[in-house]
Amino acid sequence: MSWQNAKPTATASGKEATGATVTVAAVVQECPNNWLHDGSLCVWVSTEEAVWWSAWEACKTLDSHLAFIESERDSLIIAGILLARGVNSSWIGLNDLEVESSFHWIDREPVSYSNFASGQPSGRGDHADEDCVAISSDLGYKWDDLYCFLELRFVCRKDVN
Repeated sequence: MSWQNAKPTATASGKEATGATVTVAAVVQECPNNWLHDGSLCVWVSTEEAVWWSAWEACKTLDSHLAFIESERDSLIIAGILLARGVNSSWIGLNDLEVESSFHWIDREPVSYSNFASGQPSGRGDHADEDCVAISSDLGYKWDDLYCFLELRFVCRKDVN
């Protein structure tokens, strides 16, 4: 069931009644409370900011990962959620901490889909090391490598069971 156009249903006396199509913020049948659901994704957006490592730890405590993005569809879903929440920049689970310019997901999976903004990853900026990746509204919700000690909101992801 899509989080964008779900049809609410109710059961009365053992019969199913279907209401009109409405826009809903979340369907939590397969995802924990306060998580957004779309297809095979459960997504949670922090309300607090954290450095990249603290964001990673926070997602682990929620039995999830800093978001990994495997397709354009995943990217559009997460960008739409961030836009709806008014989030400017958000950590995801991509980094090049082990080998400069060799990006991989936090679970060490290789990158099969990339959505870096033009001129990114740059590996430079206000700080010498830009090893952690965020989605930035200033870059059209594309990816930007940033200094890992910046405090940003973050996105956790888990797959639907």
